[in-house]
Amino acid sequence: PFSCHAYQLRHWLSVAGLDPDHDVKLVVLPPSQMVDHLRMGHIDGFCVGEPWNSLAALTGAGHCILSGYQIWENAPEKVLAVSRDWVARNPGPHRAMLRALYKAARHADEHLLESLSLLAHPAWLDVPAEIIRAPFSQRLPGGLTGQPFPAHHFHVFAGFHANFPWRSDARFLLEEMQRWRQCSLEETQTFAAQCYRTDLFRDALADLTSLPLMDSKPDERHAGHWQLPGEPKPVELGPDRLLKVIEAEEEGQS
Repeated sequence: PFSCHAYQLRHWLSVAGLDPDHDVKLVVLPPSQMVDHLRMGHIDGFCVGEPWNSLAALTGAGHCILSGYQIWENAPEKVLAVSRDWVARNPGPHRAMLRALYKAARHADEHLLESLSLLAHPAWLDVPAEIIRAPFSQRLPGGLTGQPFPAHHFHVFAGFHANFPWRSDARFLLEEMQRWRQCSLEETQTFAAQCYRTDLFRDALADLTSLPLMDSKPDERHAGHWQLPGEPKPVELGPDRLLKVIEAEEEGQS
């Protein structure tokens, strides 16, 4: 109930005029079990990361209505989280973890299909490699108009500074928790700074890449590539619009 996917689903439903807490019944399932539950009729649909949506679409178990990218462009997903006490006791290993994660993410961006093929191993996703590669290399059936999704790089592992702990993302998620009455925290900015340690991230990666000078992105949303001041040079970021913003812009153009 506190995942990024849950908040994307809630956002989409609310934009459509539905109350996620009263008009539908939301349940939590392990992602790897969602396709089977959909096929058996236990659920009517699901919001999940790859490759489970592609598995459902390409095996005939379901139909992709829209992608997460269409709800929130380049939304954050997954997290490396450790306790403050652990960092205090293990500053070297923590720094090494951050560097290793960044290098692995950059490798995945630069060697995408090879990296995706590794995930097919039974020890990991245990899903055919062609299913895992599908959204990156072909058109998936689905879409609100019934037309196939274009082959598109929905997933960014290191690009657009995907690994940077933007406190604006933390603040947005905390505001969503408040919106859906999951928490009553008043000072979201202070709490975000305590959890999203931009100082530790900068210290670990300063010699590997340019890093933004600020801890939060500006509130305005962007339809294309844009830049922020960085050190030693500006950092390039990608589109970050929310569904309701996209709709408002499209209405203004029609």
